[in-house]
Amino acid sequence: MGFEHDGDARRFLDAVRAMLEESMLSLHPDKTRLIEFGRHPAPNRKRRGLDAHY
Repeated sequence: MGFEHDGDARRFLDAVRAMLEESMLSLHPDKTRLIEFGRHPAPNRKRRGLDAHY
């Protein structure tokens, strides 16, 4: 899934987790994450003091 805003992506991920928990399922914590994408994700992350790689 792709989202324009970080908050939308986080709300969606929370909703998916809740939906799966109702069926006693879960997302693997090491395999599920939010990643930034777009024209310049690495420089944007570096500017914010985050690792340039995901």
